Amino acid sequence: IGGFFVEIGKSNARFIEEGQADVIRHPDVIGYGFTPAIPINGKTRFLVDLAFRNYNWTNNSHTTSTIHTFRTGLGLQFNL
Repeated sequence: IGGFFVEIGKSNARFIEEGQADVIRHPDVIGYGFTPAIPINGKTRFLVDLAFRNYNWTNNSHTTSTIHTFRTGLGLQFNL
């Protein structure tokens, strides 16, 4: 699949936890997706972006929380 990608890293996020004011966590991020490009002509391509991400972190109560996200997008690429 053209345009396949994998992301691994840390994020800097601000969460609201019950009993806490604003809490800054550094969740682990694992993501993957693909952005296939469909040629329209020699200089223009249509792009479709599909991606999934998981954020994992430890709360003040020493339990693990996770957020799963999904992203999709459309685009045009022009080569000058």
